[in-house]
Amino acid sequence: MSRILLYRRIILPLAIRQALPGYGNDIISMTKATSLYWIITISEITGVSSKIISDTYRVTEVFIVAAAIYMAINFVLSRAIALVENRLGPTRVNRMWHYRK
Repeated sequence: MSRILLYRRIILPLAIRQALPGYGNDIISMTKATSLYWIITISEITGVSSKIISDTYRVTEVFIVAAAIYMAINFVLSRAIALVENRLGPTRVNRMWHYRK
């Protein structure tokens, strides 16, 4: 087996399987932290909602919609990461061993 094939079939899948939960948590944490970045003049959901509030004076409705958007983004990200983790899990790789007696 060549070195490239060894990395592609053995080492890289094992490394991704070990690193993915930590990276997934970091991705979700960064998504949650973006609500603080609007202070540094990066326009995103919280910054846009603040501008809408200053125009319409509807605080509750705007923040409920912003919270729903953040929840939807984090839900999709966490499900995608869980899907990749399940796809790379050891039970998926060695499924044939469960059926042998």
